[in-house]
Amino acid sequence: MQTRLPPLPALEAFDAAARHMSFKAAAAELHLTPSAVSHRIRQLERHLGQPLFRRLNREIRLTPAGEDFFATVRKSFDALSRAAQRIGRGSRPREELHVSMVPYFAAACVIPHLSDFLNSQPGLRLYVENSTRNADFARDAVDAGVRFGDGRWPGLAAVKLTDLAVAPVCRPDIAALLRRPADLAGQTLIHVTSFADPWPRWLEAAGLAGLKPKREVWVDSLT
Repeated sequence: MQTRLPPLPALEAFDAAARHMSFKAAAAELHLTPSAVSHRIRQLERHLGQPLFRRLNREIRLTPAGEDFFATVRKSFDALSRAAQRIGRGSRPREELHVSMVPYFAAACVIPHLSDFLNSQPGLRLYVENSTRNADFARDAVDAGVRFGDGRWPGLAAVKLTDLAVAPVCRPDIAALLRRPADLAGQTLIHVTSFADPWPRWLEAAGLAGLKPKREVWVDSLT
């Protein structure tokens, strides 16, 4: 007798949550609310008859059943994605270009020059996706991605677009309290999750590799 498959939206929510280990991050990827992701995963758990996640105070963890199921779901999604790539890319119009890039680069470097680029490429249909997560070329309909990094991404061809210079910035009233780099120990340092190196590298260059700030805040984009 054929067994009824779980609902696809529930599987997508489970896959995203398991990859990110976060209902909030899964919701952002799927353009849903965290409560909607949680509802779909509970629907899947009811379908399977057992929990897939351990829900802790500030985090989630896969149960043993969840780890086993995630391995199968990921392989299945990867296989479907590769098949869709093989079939879809052969019939997709050549005049389409799908590019995924971090929001700051899109706003500061791409959008101002879009008019000239499109005028030089008549007939091109351009899709620009803002994202801070690494592009999954096997799964997503993406031709190219722009990310911060050193270019060492196994299996991908990377071209360096520009160097980046970083420097600490702050409000003028805070700047008045800072006389030397060590004074940063009394301040809040803001980190960008998609561009995490600048503070550690700057502090090391300033001879303060072990500095512990008063507080740290993490945001997902420069904007």
